[in-house]
Amino acid sequence: AEKSGLIIDIGKWVMERTLQQMSEWDRMYPLSHLKFSVNISPLQLMHRDFTQDTLKILAHHKISPERLKFEITETTFIYDQQRIGNVIAFFSELGIKWAIDDFGVGYSSLKSLSDFAIDDIKIDKSLIMHIFENESAAIVVHKTIELSREMGLNVLAEGIESEEYFDYLRHKGCHLFQGYHFARPLPAADAAQWIRKSNNA
Repeated sequence: AEKSGLIIDIGKWVMERTLQQMSEWDRMYPLSHLKFSVNISPLQLMHRDFTQDTLKILAHHKISPERLKFEITETTFIYDQQRIGNVIAFFSELGIKWAIDDFGVGYSSLKSLSDFAIDDIKIDKSLIMHIFENESAAIVVHKTIELSREMGLNVLAEGIESEEYFDYLRHKGCHLFQGYHFARPLPAADAAQWIRKSNNA
């Protein structure tokens, strides 16, 4: 999609559909406290219409920017860093949070943390899944958690598929978790029911 340029239209559709879903759930369920993450391609960030298109979609669906988080990968920072930084700073001022997805396997990890208004990092599953049999992976994960805490960042572990991984990383100081241990991908209606059930647990 990025090579063909289709990612621009696809990304806009995903943004529109996500905010539409948020608005629908706000009307149907008491879920207005939920926050949503949207993956953003670097080509979207570089596109001249990204900022205005996003503002229009937010206004149309009456969604508060504070309820959104944009996820980008480390490869984003191989592009025009000044332009990317300006876009990140603009949306940060509105209240949108930024996360680096798949952290630890990409480009210029530490530099991106210090140069841009990043709020969260998501440690890549390929590191998480080897923490019990690979000492180097365990050290990288542990030090990433420590670094994130020292910098005031939230850190999320991807690929949590068992209680063992959850307990280990929670005790290491990880803030957030994502993986099949909690739930598999669900259709929107089933997801809403799962969320309501979890909140009442």
